[in-house]
Amino acid sequence: MAGQATPPAAAATATTPATDSKRPSPAKEARQIARLSNPTTLVTLIAGNSTDAKEFRVHKDFASHYSPVLKAAFNSSFIAGQTQIYNLPEADEDTVRLLFHWFYTQELLVDC
Repeated sequence: MAGQATPPAAAATATTPATDSKRPSPAKEARQIARLSNPTTLVTLIAGNSTDAKEFRVHKDFASHYSPVLKAAFNSSFIAGQTQIYNLPEADEDTVRLLFHWFYTQELLVDC
């Protein structure tokens, strides 16, 4: 019919298929192995709240490679970027140990 406009959603999907995206696929990035380019650069993750907090130190290269959240935090001008310390008040010690094991091995060891 004359005078009817194409709905915006239909026009967008017809002209910009997902295969044309220039963004890297998260699946492809995840398959790349982390490289230890700065072996002396460590960051600290703190598990738990202030009364029972436990500090863990990990190579920044590994934490940043496998966690976009930690990469953004440690490379920012915010507190975590300045101090190289990231607080995880809701995480317990065992959870952070699993995370560290995964950073270095890409294996999750879970007791059933």
